[in-house]
Amino acid sequence: MTDRGQAETLGYVLVFSIVVLTVALVTVSGQAGLAELRTDQRTANVERGFAVLADNVDDVVHDGVPSRATELDLSGERVGLGDPVTVSVTARYADGSVAFDRATTLRPVVYRADDGTELVYANGAVVTRGPSGGVAMLRGPRLLLSAERSVVPVVNTSFDRDQLRGAAPSVARESRVLVRTERLNATVLGHAEGSLTLTLTVDSPRAAAWARHLDARIDPGSDDCTLDRAAGTVTCEATTDAVTVVRTDVAVSFE
Repeated sequence: MTDRGQAETLGYVLVFSIVVLTVALVTVSGQAGLAELRTDQRTANVERGFAVLADNVDDVVHDGVPSRATELDLSGERVGLGDPVTVSVTARYADGSVAFDRATTLRPVVYRADDGTELVYANGAVVTRGPSGGVAMLRGPRLLLSAERSVVPVVNTSFDRDQLRGAAPSVARESRVLVRTERLNATVLGHAEGSLTLTLTVDSPRAAAWARHLDARIDPGSDDCTLDRAAGTVTCEATTDAVTVVRTDVAVSFE
């Protein structure tokens, strides 16, 4: 009887231990799954917010709207102006002489999550970088590249004056933040007509995404863009009969 009782007790302890271990494993995996789901949902919300931001900046740049405010749900993450991106445009005539050569350095709007995910608005484009470092362009800039006529808009985003006065380069909020964009002025940086070669260079940490997009825009299936991963630059060439480069200065503030 004693041996039988001990066996029953041992069996009960083993079954109870298995049940507790199973519940613990399910709980841990469930919590991890919920955390991943929350992260994915938060990123999806910010992606939608950046799409709205890009549309709003288009209103400011292309439609003459004085200013726009875009609401982003940060949920404890950060948004601010990132490292500079330089956009350079050169136009050359058939004889090799330079019609114009212009470069603009701008500050992109960057959202950063703790897991390494980034969303970036830069010069009309929205680019995402995943935790593993891969980049993709979610929305392209409003470029016109054709054999007849090319127009390259440059959106020069930078802090507005109030934001520059002792403000942090980025903000973190548990809830929402307003990204306000205000049109300052627009300047024609260059215009030329004739048999031209247009050279467009983007110097950016996300140059690979720019290379794929621009190469497809110039001539799908061709190889008109050269990506230098080490330098973080992409240089593309196209032929056109007319080219215009317009820079619009846009002040950015976070409220």
